Amino acid sequence: MKVIGITGGIGSGKSTLLKSLAEREDTKIVYTDEVARHLTQKGEAAYNKIVFFFGEDILLENGEINRSLLGDIVFNNKKKLAVLNSIVHPLVKNEIIADMTNPETSARYKYYFIESALMYESHFEKLCDEVWYIYSPEDVRIKRLVLNRNMTAEQILDIMSQQMSDIEIR
Repeated sequence: MKVIGITGGIGSGKSTLLKSLAEREDTKIVYTDEVARHLTQKGEAAYNKIVFFFGEDILLENGEINRSLLGDIVFNNKKKLAVLNSIVHPLVKNEIIADMTNPETSARYKYYFIESALMYESHFEKLCDEVWYIYSPEDVRIKRLVLNRNMTAEQILDIMSQQMSDIEIR
C-alpha cells in the first residue's frame, strides 16, 4: 500500500482533489481533522487531557468540548495552541498508524491518503511515502473561501498567517 500525504493551505483545493480520488475503490482517504475531532469527543483519548489543561469552562452543557471556544483560546495564544497540539497530534498519528497497519486496510487498499493542512508541523509526513502539495494563489484561495465557506477576508488571512507559507513548504 502506498501512503501519500496531501497538504496545502486553507482553500488550496485539497478537498476537491480528494473528492475525486475517493471515487476509487482501491483508495482510502483519512482526514486528520476528522480523526482529531473524533479523539476530542467525550470519552475519547484526548478529551480528559484537554479538559484537564483548559478547564471545564470549555465544555458545552452536554459535556462535549466547545470547539469554537477552544479555537478562540488557542488561536490567540501560541503556547496554549502548542499544548493542544501536543495532546492531539500524537494521538491522531497513533490512530492513523493503527489503521494503516491493520491487515484488512493494507489488503483492501492500494493507496492510502492522509490529508493534513499541518502535514509538516505535525510530522505526519514521516508516515508517508510521498507528499503532494496542493497550491493555489492566495487571491484565488481567498475568493473561494469567501464564496464557499462564508468567511471574511480577515478570518482567512488570520488562518493563513498561522499556516506554513508556500515558500516554507516548497
